[in-house]
Amino acid sequence: METAIVANYLKLSVWGPFLVRVLLVIGIGHGFYFQDYLEVLINSLGLAVGIAVTMRRTKTNQGGRKYLQLIYDSSETVAEKSRNIFSSNEQLSKQSAGQSVAVAQSSSALKEISSLVAHTSENVRNLVGATQTADQAINQGQRAMTMISESISEIRSSSLILSKTVEEKFAQIEKILQRLEEIRGKSVLIKNIVFQTKLLSFNASVEAARAGEQGKGFSVVAEEIGKLAVSSGEAALEIDTILDASVSESSEMVSRLKTDLTDLVKKADRNSLIGETQAREGADAIEEIVTQFTIVSQMTGQISNAALKQEIGVREINQGIAAIQNSSEQILNSSEQLTQDSMILKGLSEQLIEPIDQIGKILNIKIDKQLVAGE
Repeated sequence: METAIVANYLKLSVWGPFLVRVLLVIGIGHGFYFQDYLEVLINSLGLAVGIAVTMRRTKTNQGGRKYLQLIYDSSETVAEKSRNIFSSNEQLSKQSAGQSVAVAQSSSALKEISSLVAHTSENVRNLVGATQTADQAINQGQRAMTMISESISEIRSSSLILSKTVEEKFAQIEKILQRLEEIRGKSVLIKNIVFQTKLLSFNASVEAARAGEQGKGFSVVAEEIGKLAVSSGEAALEIDTILDASVSESSEMVSRLKTDLTDLVKKADRNSLIGETQAREGADAIEEIVTQFTIVSQMTGQISNAALKQEIGVREINQGIAAIQNSSEQILNSSEQLTQDSMILKGLSEQLIEPIDQIGKILNIKIDKQLVAGE
């Protein structure tokens, strides 16, 4: 019975269009963000209809003013909150848009940084490869320098042995020259003997001549001895000449050869000593290079590890920025949807005020209207 009365009343009053709007609210409410506000509107509508039915049946307005005033205030509150949400959401939309732009710029900058980091990592990897190649070359150079140093040491040792050998050979040659001098001394003795022999041959010839016929045979012997003495003297003279020439030439040659070989050995020893010193200095320099290069290699390895970690970190930052950008886009989309929904809720809450005011007029109830901020 009450339902029929309400239906008939709504058909004859301003509540017909209002009910259509309320049903629209209920339909939208399934996907609406402000379900609490919708419940307030729906409850207000039910309460208003109940008040109208009750007052219609009882013919009194006792208590009606209080409830209508409550409904009116609730509707104004919903409208005010809707406007506040709309205003706040506009600021959120602007901030979200700004954040999206900033995130996009940051993402673009990070992409450039990521590209630079990747390029740096590639250069560091190439540097590590070049460092390893250079390290192998330095090790080969170090081994070659060690071999050169050992060879120079062997040359110097051989030079010292050669110098000692030359001195020994010169000593032997000097002994030969001494023998030649001794032979020349014997040649002088032979010449003295020849002279004595000639003298004896002459004396024998004189004595043979004095003996006459008896001394003829002895004279022949003395003559032959004299000839032999002359031949021996000539041979001794030739030997003496040859010995003088041989000793002179040998002495001169040995002296010159000794000087040349001594100078050559000294020069070779000096050069080998210089070479050994330079080789030692070169080996020390290469050793220092190896030490410093080892430090460089270690630092290069550390740089490579740092570049790899940096590349991983930038990649993770890019992923985080992408996630933030995605979230910003979702927030921006949600903010736009929220703006639209708040506008709908604001319109519906404002539209609810007028029917309530009409109900008050029909029932002769005066409602206190307050100016809501933002109207």
